Amino acid sequence: MIENRKAGIVLDIRQIYPSIYQVQLPLRGNPLKELNCYIVKGSKRNLVIDTAFNQEEAKNILLEALGQLDCPLEKTDSFLTHCHADHAGLLYAIKTKDNRCYTSEVDGEIVNAAHRPGYRNEGMAVSGTRMGFLELAAAHPASSNRCPQAIDFTYVKEGDRIDLGGFVFEVVDLSGHSPGQVGLYEPDKQLLFVGDHILGKITPNITYWNDDFDALGVYLANLRKVRAMDVQHMYGAHRFNVESHVERVDQLLAHHDRRLEEVRGLLRAGKQTAFEVAAGMHWDFGGGDFLNFPLTQQWFAAGEALSHLEYLRHNGQAVRAKKGPLLLYRLA
Repeated sequence: MIENRKAGIVLDIRQIYPSIYQVQLPLRGNPLKELNCYIVKGSKRNLVIDTAFNQEEAKNILLEALGQLDCPLEKTDSFLTHCHADHAGLLYAIKTKDNRCYTSEVDGEIVNAAHRPGYRNEGMAVSGTRMGFLELAAAHPASSNRCPQAIDFTYVKEGDRIDLGGFVFEVVDLSGHSPGQVGLYEPDKQLLFVGDHILGKITPNITYWNDDFDALGVYLANLRKVRAMDVQHMYGAHRFNVESHVERVDQLLAHHDRRLEEVRGLLRAGKQTAFEVAAGMHWDFGGGDFLNFPLTQQWFAAGEALSHLEYLRHNGQAVRAKKGPLLLYRLA
């Protein structure tokens, strides 16, 4: 571990594998508290896996860590696992004309869409949340912490290889938590970087993106794919790193089985919108009282409910109707 305090910066760099370092970047104002940023030192190139919110403290820590590890930006590329602002916010601070930023095309387009004229993300209006778009947008952490400029991404897909010298990573499709989340797998060393696909203690938020994307169904399929892989070291983006990926995948699959049964029960009881279903679901957050959650947590919870409702619809177990912007569900 390398510890350094400079100009108010608390720098904690941990070597977690030969030539691989973990740096915890603060996520101020977010219940997750920190992001696990990874820096891989290769003989040809270096690689930063995920950044954090666009916040000055996190930026200073990241840049100082790269300096301490002798990773000049012109020799250091970056890899974005997915589009969320707590991973993409600082890409601009380390992207230069001499390096690359890898991600999937679908999530790269989502990151850059926010910088196009007239951009509005109103997807969650279908859930029945009891607040307006402007109120939601102002409360969402992505509003103030997103990457402040479009990024010239290098798009990758499953099976593509990134050779750093000493590490040859294969890109793995881990979509579900986002439409195009990707991870990195080193088959010889059996290393897997999973972003938010598999986390210790907490379950990744699976939400609604659009009618054609069954986020939960895709997520569960990719969980099973990872379960079958040979993995000795798995590195996630938040909290602690999981020792047994098989055990954790089984826990997550069981969790969503319980969630689906809970949602079916709420539909039987006459709940129709995702907001109504979310209000009846069990939550560990904030004492479990959904109606007293902060606006952003209500939004995340309603999105979680909606992804389960959409899974039931895609699998023929539920049907839906539209009432204005709302989606109304009932059991098939």
